[in-house]
Amino acid sequence: MLPVNLNDLRPSHIQNLIDSEVAEGLTLEYKQELPSNQSEKKKDFLYEVAAMANAGGGDIVFGIVDRPGADNQSTGIADSLSGIKLLNEQVEKDRLSNLIRDGIDPRLTGIAMRSVKCEDGDVLVLRIPRSWNKPHMVTIDGVNRFYLRGGTTKFPMRVNEIRRAFSEQSELGET
Repeated sequence: MLPVNLNDLRPSHIQNLIDSEVAEGLTLEYKQELPSNQSEKKKDFLYEVAAMANAGGGDIVFGIVDRPGADNQSTGIADSLSGIKLLNEQVEKDRLSNLIRDGIDPRLTGIAMRSVKCEDGDVLVLRIPRSWNKPHMVTIDGVNRFYLRGGTTKFPMRVNEIRRAFSEQSELGET
């Protein structure tokens, strides 16, 4: 997660990710572009959002290219600013908000987005708070899957992980 309040986010914070070669982690993910309206792209986006919410929250930064490694595999290290085109910022924010609202159950609350106008293009930061109503399941196009984030990756939750998430949630309600 970026160590700054979203309202205080400036181009210098984004450039610092690149200059300092900040790597993705449990609470930080880079995406070169926004998810398209293609079904698989929407699902992948929702898996990422649900995984972060189920793990403890974090930021997805759209408009950052991560450094390629051996065999052109992603290293997860911020390499450059690709920038995204936000033709209508509010329409794009609404589209992503609606996708999250309609594609994840139970609904996530507290999602925030902030665009930053950088010299080489726009960046959009999606902040996913730690959820106190987990686990969250992706429910779009006939999919019903729980995802979790571990390190820099997302993965489908196994039955014991889903059980543990529900158990932790019920324990929170009892305190």
